[in-house]
Parts: sequence; C-alpha cells; structure tokens
Amino acid sequence: MLHTKAAALIAGLLLVAFAAAPAEAQEPPESAICRKAAIATLKAETDHSPLKDVKLDLDSLTVAKSKGDIEGIKVTTVLIGQATIQRESSDEPHTFLCLLGENDKVLLTFFTKR
Repeated sequence: MLHTKAAALIAGLLLVAFAAAPAEAQEPPESAICRKAAIATLKAETDHSPLKDVKLDLDSLTVAKSKGDIEGIKVTTVLIGQATIQRESSDEPHTFLCLLGENDKVLLTFFTKR
C-alpha cells in the first residue's frame, strides 16, 4: 500500500513539474554568434527595407562540428536551419547556413529563400 501511494505521489509531482514549465530550446552559443554576424551583414545592405531582426528556428537548427577546411582555412562548426528575416515591410522565411572557424570566427553567413 505504501509503495502504491509513493508511486502515485511521484507520478503526480512529475506531471506537475513537466506540465508547469514547457521545454524551450536553448540557443547554442554558436547560433548567437552567427545570428549577430548575419544581422550586421544584412543591415549593411541598402537595397531592402530596414531590418528588424533575424529569428533562428532552434528546433530546425543543426550544429555540427567539423574538421574540414576551405583553401587552408579551418572550418570548426557548421550551422544550418530555418530562419526568418524580419523587416519593417515583411517577414521572409529562409534556410540559414553559417560556417565558423577557429576561435568562433564567422567565416560565412548565407540565406536562401525557401
């Protein structure tokens, strides 16, 4: 009888704990670095309406470690996922690619329309 009550109590506590706080994806530090670089690059463009933000879909984001190089420049991390470029006039969905080198230096940020 005691085991049944303990099991019911534990199950109830777990249900409350998981129902009370839905899991939110934590932004990996690499994606924050890439997002910041992408915003700076997009703000430098003058042929679009002013940029409001870049939102990365963390659920679609893949962060992969790499041992590759491009013409002698080491690529340590590759990020790819879905992103939304938010401008004053519209929100545009894109696929986002970012390459990081040594010391988390951004080598490339790239957006392509879906």
